[in-house]
Amino acid sequence: LEKQMKDLEAQELAQWEAQSHPDPAQRMPAPIFKKLNERLLEQKEEVRLALCKAYESMPEPVDYEEKITQFREAINTLRDPEADNVLKNELLKACIERIDFYKEKPIRKDPANGGGTFPMTKSTWTQPPIELDVKLKV
Repeated sequence: LEKQMKDLEAQELAQWEAQSHPDPAQRMPAPIFKKLNERLLEQKEEVRLALCKAYESMPEPVDYEEKITQFREAINTLRDPEADNVLKNELLKACIERIDFYKEKPIRKDPANGGGTFPMTKSTWTQPPIELDVKLKV
């Protein structure tokens, strides 16, 4: 849109330069110039409005250096066994917007039908994995 606006401004300037030629025979007739200029001004207004709308819908710029620093600080604090849990929680909340977790319901295996127990837990229940979906504040 910005390039289109620059092109339209250059076109308008060229029109006016052609119309101000010292030799009246080289100029375009006034009614034709008026129509061309009106159409060009309408196009410029449409592009200007589209540009305003585009600028309004643009997201705010993100300072990624600051975000990286926050993540590093949170990770370093998590690795520190002496760090306060409240501080760890605050730092994580500053970096993480939302965490969703999913886990299928455990199912009891029937040993009579070849289900048996699981070797590590000696349990007849399945142990489905937990899936995490972490949405970061970026």
